[in-house]
Amino acid sequence: MTPATKYRVRYMSIYIGLVLLVALIITVGSLVVASW
Repeated sequence: MTPATKYRVRYMSIYIGLVLLVALIITVGSLVVASW
């Protein structure tokens, strides 16, 4: 595994983590708004 590939995998994992976090926040936010 080359250093460039390792860096790309780490960058992609961080990006996927941020996307999942945003999706989770949107889901929780919509549920809170719907429960009001």
